[in-house]
Amino acid sequence: FGVFKDLKGGPFVAPEYALPQNPVANTLYFIDVPGSKQSVFYIGKLALSSLDPDYDKLNFANEVLGSGSSGKLTQTLRIEKGYTYGAYSGLASGEEVAPFYIITSVRANATLASLEIIKNMVANYETDFTEKELEITKNKILKDNTRAYESLGAKLDILRSISKYNKPVDYIEKEQELLVNMTLNDYHNVINKYLKEEDMIYIVVGDKETQLQEVEKLGKPIVELDIHGNTL
Repeated sequence: FGVFKDLKGGPFVAPEYALPQNPVANTLYFIDVPGSKQSVFYIGKLALSSLDPDYDKLNFANEVLGSGSSGKLTQTLRIEKGYTYGAYSGLASGEEVAPFYIITSVRANATLASLEIIKNMVANYETDFTEKELEITKNKILKDNTRAYESLGAKLDILRSISKYNKPVDYIEKEQELLVNMTLNDYHNVINKYLKEEDMIYIVVGDKETQLQEVEKLGKPIVELDIHGNTL
């Protein structure tokens, strides 16, 4: 470690930068991969920062939608329809505004059908979220938490969250208290605020020759991009 002997500590000043604007909502971006036998979806929007008071609420609200294989996305697109091996949704973390996202890869010939399912599922998620979903959310997260913090890595993640986001040392207990006390109205409010379907952007990567005309039937404005993200 002799190479570091002359290093001196000092205050670090993070560079300032402008946050990117949320891309045009309710738009579908299509990237052509000729001959592709699958279509890859990335659907989402900029949502909120991990420092936002609504962050945990939105995370809880996502549990039933797509936080794992028991979520509605995988249960519908994989178990019921057989279109994919898995479909998931989540909320990225960060001090700046982070995205909510839905990701999956489906059979090429199921592209439109899968998009329609996802679109309708998100559009109706607030109405479909009932007391049943509330209880499933609460019970699943509480049960998962009983063994979620056993490993050394998990314990380090706790310390990282306390350090990075200035969370209290008992933040896990506070999150569980929030979960237990959330009402159905609380869930509806956070879903309505952050998960409006018309606010989402859609990215579809697949075979243009066979799928672009199908995707147009979804009824969204379509922008074609090259593989580097440049508009064609």
